[in-house]
Amino acid sequence: MNDSSLAAILTYHRILTQPDMRPAFHDISWEAFEDQMRCVARFDQSNGRLSEVCVTFDDGTSDHERAGDLLDLLGLSGVFFVITGRLGRAGYLTREQTRRLADQGHRIGSHCVTHTPLTRLQPDEVETELRESKRELEDVIGRPVDWVAPPGGLYTREILARALDEGYSVFRTMEWGYAHAPFDGCVPCWPVLPRRNKGSFRRILDGRAGTWTYDVKNAFKKMVGEHKYTQLRNRFLTALR
Repeated sequence: MNDSSLAAILTYHRILTQPDMRPAFHDISWEAFEDQMRCVARFDQSNGRLSEVCVTFDDGTSDHERAGDLLDLLGLSGVFFVITGRLGRAGYLTREQTRRLADQGHRIGSHCVTHTPLTRLQPDEVETELRESKRELEDVIGRPVDWVAPPGGLYTREILARALDEGYSVFRTMEWGYAHAPFDGCVPCWPVLPRRNKGSFRRILDGRAGTWTYDVKNAFKKMVGEHKYTQLRNRFLTALR
């Protein structure tokens, strides 16, 4: 039995369930996702490194209903971070679909109300985003909501403190790395992007993944600025596709 508390939190965005869906930066194919989830289902704690693998989804897009069904079929459970201001919009989960995910045993978390980066808002607006999204999700699923993922992964110490004050116990960032289980407070994750191949994915599950690409990305982002970095990243990925 592995007594390590080290855990991998995987983060997904949209899963492309239709061949004609136009891919964005974070999107991965359904085939890749299904293969990865079967790897997670075979995860063996006896590898001596990780005690847990947690699968999370950002944005509450409508494809997450099918993703939840696959996890349920494989005996897995996920954490679905929902943007409450987009519930019921085209391409997003409805209230009924969100409730169904919760009834399957998945955890529903907050991705705030408007998906505006919290670092761009005034303190009272941050409080509204955190409080109102939690309140609405709890009304939808009829149970406590205690996980939150800040939009874009952007936050400050003050925002983290406010989230904890509002009753969230887990604050999942977009910083890369392994977390410690049981999860509490500010935790990192491993974003699963289209360029992550099978070997790279399995290194995460083996507890052997490194963060050097994340460190290089952050150094470049600091050099050119957040806005310019996002523009260059999107142009580069569009060219690759």
